[in-house]
Amino acid sequence: WWRSAAHVVVFTGAGISTSSGLPDYRGPSGIWTRKVRGETVSESLDLRGIEPTPAHGALTRLYQAGKLALVATTNDDSLHGKAGLPKHALVELHGNLFVEECAQCGARYERPFKVRTATGLFEHATGRPCEKCGGPLRDNLVNFGNTFEHVPSMEAEHDRAWVAMLKADLVVVLGSSLSVPTACDLPEECIPPREAKPAGGRLVIVSFQNTPKDPLAALHIFAPCDD
Repeated sequence: WWRSAAHVVVFTGAGISTSSGLPDYRGPSGIWTRKVRGETVSESLDLRGIEPTPAHGALTRLYQAGKLALVATTNDDSLHGKAGLPKHALVELHGNLFVEECAQCGARYERPFKVRTATGLFEHATGRPCEKCGGPLRDNLVNFGNTFEHVPSMEAEHDRAWVAMLKADLVVVLGSSLSVPTACDLPEECIPPREAKPAGGRLVIVSFQNTPKDPLAALHIFAPCDD
């Protein structure tokens, strides 16, 4: 299917990063799974020494070979960029731990450190001023309960992903539980027939767990993303 597809989009979740040493969320040892069991779990990610996985590297090579149009991810760990995927081929639907943006002029800064200093779910100010206009800088992380009102720049990111899914004749989901709205509803947009693809598109899911979108998938492969 990948070889014959004209427009391939990949949607990634936490499962693509687990072999680098980062936890997932809904897997057997995931952050939320352990919380449900009553365990005390920190959601703060320690990214020191964390490198992209083989799957991250493979996606970059597929893009370079012209076999991949776009990667949309709900991860904020910046590993796709670190693996060499260019910004125009990447949509970070839930933001990036290392990016802050000016609330006044929209300038974007990529930092060598995690930018978030706020503690409240609806607070995003980092306490640093914009180097261009002096306006307040904010992180662009989409926390639980956040909407585009709280992180305005993410509306454009969501729209980029949505348009790419509409065009895609193949969407491959790697390591996502497909259960966090509204991002989880994007991959299925490839399926309906459209003028440019009268036969419609296919959705393929690669993950260890069943997902709510399994009935829509042409194939679900229960395997690690790196395989």
